[in-house]
Amino acid sequence: KFPTILNSPTINDFSDAAVKVSWQTRGAAVTSFKMYQADKTTLVKQVTLTATDVTNGYRIVSGLQGSTTYYIELYSDTKLRGYDVYTTKAPLSGILVDLREIVGRPDVLLDTLPVVPSGSTIILKRGQTYNMSSTYAVDKTLTFVSGNDLLNPNQAVINLASNLDLASGATVDSLVFRNVKLTSTDGYSSKYVMNISQAGTLGTFRLDACTASQFRGLLRIK
Repeated sequence: KFPTILNSPTINDFSDAAVKVSWQTRGAAVTSFKMYQADKTTLVKQVTLTATDVTNGYRIVSGLQGSTTYYIELYSDTKLRGYDVYTTKAPLSGILVDLREIVGRPDVLLDTLPVVPSGSTIILKRGQTYNMSSTYAVDKTLTFVSGNDLLNPNQAVINLASNLDLASGATVDSLVFRNVKLTSTDGYSSKYVMNISQAGTLGTFRLDACTASQFRGLLRIK
């Protein structure tokens, strides 16, 4: 590549509608960047950087299309300081329940589960802890995911004071955790993510790009 002060983008620098453009602070101060379509000629945005942007060393560009590639050139006045390619993530689809704007209520997830429809994807705020202070008997298809946040790469935390169970007689297609952190409250002595004690049907139990700690095990079927 052309010598560049642009930082190579990582997976945490993309969402479905925004990208984080960051650079190294050296040489002449940066002043702007241009964003083009993948053809490198059709201008999408021309961004003039503020003093705060320059101090921070990054600028977030929003209002973009999901699953789309953009070509970005960084400038100090008219001098090109580097270029790179950014591709936004695919947008979530289906029934979305977004809890990211609800802060300071660690029980909001437990309170929300009984009223969401089957097939819901529950979007959690990165870096926030959601307490499951009592057993929840799963009776519907659910997906839990850490939402995109370009300023906070930490996974949302689901803290289980009690195990998840399966509701008696329930038929659940899937229970999926995606890019979240799962913890328990009593070390490694007795807790599971899901401890099934009832007769029912669960098609898929899946942990995708998750971290889990302080459990005796992840899934137990009695």
